[in-house]
Amino acid sequence: MTVQHKMRQEIEDVVGSGRLPTLADKPKMKYCEAVIHETLRFGNIGPLSLPHLVSEEIVYNDLYIIPKGRRVCPGESLARMELFLYITSMVQRFEFLPVEGENPPQLIQ
Repeated sequence: MTVQHKMRQEIEDVVGSGRLPTLADKPKMKYCEAVIHETLRFGNIGPLSLPHLVSEEIVYNDLYIIPKGRRVCPGESLARMELFLYITSMVQRFEFLPVEGENPPQLIQ
């Protein structure tokens, strides 16, 4: 069974086919969440983005302290929620197949 079929089965078990997935379904859809998380990890574009850390603590205008260490993008949680809704809705409604006569692209590791 392919990843797509396993995702579709989980979506069918939790959501059914009469409605689209919602964020309330997310805690019950561990496999779909794991696939999305692994896809983001595997396709990491981190080297192309700006750093989210400072090398030492910074005090700005004697009012604000920016601590040393990694911070996350404020929109990351919104983007992850949107991605979950988009991907699960697409997998629920469509079957993704390679072009007829061609194999799917190979993963480069």
